[in-house]
Amino acid sequence: MRHLKDKVTLDRKSAARLALLRTLMFSLLMHRKIKTTLAKARYLQREIARVLTLAKSGDTVAHKRRALQILNNREAMKVLFKDI
Repeated sequence: MRHLKDKVTLDRKSAARLALLRTLMFSLLMHRKIKTTLAKARYLQREIARVLTLAKSGDTVAHKRRALQILNNREAMKVLFKDI
């Protein structure tokens, strides 16, 4: 049974999964296109929606800091808030 197993692990430890997610988000924001597996794309889709919501909700310092905390890259954050 699959009870209480809603977390996506992608067969990685949490630090490696976070690094993979940040790299995929950076590539998607900078190049507008990525090539990856379906499982990673679905995981990325859910997480990138949260970051896009921050950018759409306003151009405040708090939203920028939260996006920077998630993305861990200033260039990607600038692209997110200015272009997208």
